[in-house]
Amino acid sequence: MEQINKEDKYIALYINVEVAQAWRNNITEVNNTIINELRIQTEIYLPKQYQPSAACFENIGNQFSLFLMRWCLELPKPLIVFMDEVDALIGDGLISVLRQLRNGYTKRPRAFPHALCMIGLRDIRDYRIYSDSSQRYIVGGSAFNIKEKSIRLQDFTYEQVKELYAQHTEATGQNFTHHALQRIFELTQGQPWLVNALARELCFDDYAIPWEQTITKSFQEN
Repeated sequence: MEQINKEDKYIALYINVEVAQAWRNNITEVNNTIINELRIQTEIYLPKQYQPSAACFENIGNQFSLFLMRWCLELPKPLIVFMDEVDALIGDGLISVLRQLRNGYTKRPRAFPHALCMIGLRDIRDYRIYSDSSQRYIVGGSAFNIKEKSIRLQDFTYEQVKELYAQHTEATGQNFTHHALQRIFELTQGQPWLVNALARELCFDDYAIPWEQTITKSFQEN
């Protein structure tokens, strides 16, 4: 999001919709929660001239897609949305989200996000959703056919782990020996969450190694 906004060709926004999971099949509350999260994120991350006007929220009921349509019509540049934790949504709430995105697709890029990335642990076409309102499983259909491409986050290579940890060195001055980095890669196998979790324990948690000390292979003994 930050990189795209720096390039100044598009307007990009990140939103995490996991907070709407608690409403499960309550479509109204799921949509209202997403609308509220969109509002909060725009206030935090976008300059004033790109934030939605009050008119974007008027008489939209519980349709977050209607909010997106009105907002996009106000924006001077195409919008890109990163929607995280989509697969945390459940049942009719998830179906509502997917169908609204599918319905808005034909309005892009003028009146709907130019591009939208749905981020989760599963591919959208693998979803098998039970609808309480229909009393059946919803598999496939047009709501699932909006995907252009699936991109899987691969495990980090050793060089990528080295590059990531070098950012900490640049920011704090704390160094890692070559053997320490090799041991970190051996322990994590480059799995992104583990790479970051181990770095947090080494550098930031209660028993972290002080930044003025170099981290060596012997850290595993501490």
